[in-house]
Amino acid sequence: MLNSRLFSTFLLILTVLSVGFGYIYYSNKKSTNILHTNFGDVNLGEVYQEKIVIKVEIAGFFDDSLKFEEVTYAPIIGPMENIDDAMSEIFMRLNSYKNDSSEIKFDEAKPKVDMKLKLSTQILYSSDNFKDSPFIFNIEEKTYDLKKGESLRLNIEKALKDNFESIKNDLSTNLFLTNPLDLELIEK
Repeated sequence: MLNSRLFSTFLLILTVLSVGFGYIYYSNKKSTNILHTNFGDVNLGEVYQEKIVIKVEIAGFFDDSLKFEEVTYAPIIGPMENIDDAMSEIFMRLNSYKNDSSEIKFDEAKPKVDMKLKLSTQILYSSDNFKDSPFIFNIEEKTYDLKKGESLRLNIEKALKDNFESIKNDLSTNLFLTNPLDLELIEK
């Protein structure tokens, strides 16, 4: 009788210990990706997807106010394709409002007034702790002048190149899934 009680107690203690050690082991194994922000650290948990985008906005396009209008979200690699599509749609709308038959094209456009371009580089993380909507981490927001009489397209391309060069380091240190070498953020 004493032996069976002792054996039962031993099994109970062994079960409690194995559950405790299993929990400790699992909690240490679980991936925790910590993002350091200006507002403190954010625990993303295991990251399933990260998407790097540039939010493109222009002020002074539809009127002379400096209110920014969203143009598009573009991927960090090859953003001009998305910008070309979005700007072509905008120019189609503008051309439909014109009284004459001449057509303005994005490739040839030169603003008649000074305008502003705002580029906001962001990483969108989908993870354990942000399942329903991604966590949006703003890398940098920069505003560029689009001078009157200068090529709109060339100035946007120049701003995109400048923006990419200025964010390389910040971008490469905040990627959990993407290899910075694949995006040419760091030298081989």
